[in-house]
Amino acid sequence: RHISTQIEVVNPFCAQPFLENRPNLNSKKIIFIGSFESPNKGYRELIEAFRLLREEDDEWELYMVGKRGRDFVKDNMEGLFVTDYVASLKPYLSKCSIYIHPAHFEPFGVTVLEAMSAGLIPIVTKMTGASEVLESNRLSKLIVKTPEPRLLKEKIVEVYNYSMAKKRKISTISKSIVKGSCLEKDGLKDFKKKFEKVH
Repeated sequence: RHISTQIEVVNPFCAQPFLENRPNLNSKKIIFIGSFESPNKGYRELIEAFRLLREEDDEWELYMVGKRGRDFVKDNMEGLFVTDYVASLKPYLSKCSIYIHPAHFEPFGVTVLEAMSAGLIPIVTKMTGASEVLESNRLSKLIVKTPEPRLLKEKIVEVYNYSMAKKRKISTISKSIVKGSCLEKDGLKDFKKKFEKVH
């Protein structure tokens, strides 16, 4: 007897929104938030991309925040700031303009939503599940195919060189995406709806 199986997907929601944040969209400060225990996060490629950025412009700064950051990142480079988990992300999110998630593989990446809720401009790889959120909201130009350092560096520079009007528009869209469909209430509603379909 053939048994049909129905599969539904529920994306993670943004449990820690920063909708009141006002990022400095004109800054040359970028941030990565995540675990350093897996090379799949692509943080080594991001560090190399940052090295390429600094070779051309030493005003760039990179903030890397996450579990055991200082245990895994030993690079001694001007403008690179590495920390473990912090009590509050707000000081970092307010001074940065770009959030980058350079994963080789990431089922979703809730930190992408957190950064978007804060109004930062997200840059993610195609292998990051949250890239689907960008694609469905006409922000596919913020997606890079792979975490190859040169590609990451070029995308960062491209985004920085957007007009301030364009950066403000992306920042506003990013916030509205999270506020409109990616908060906890939305995730629970979506889960209940899809659970009833497959139950």
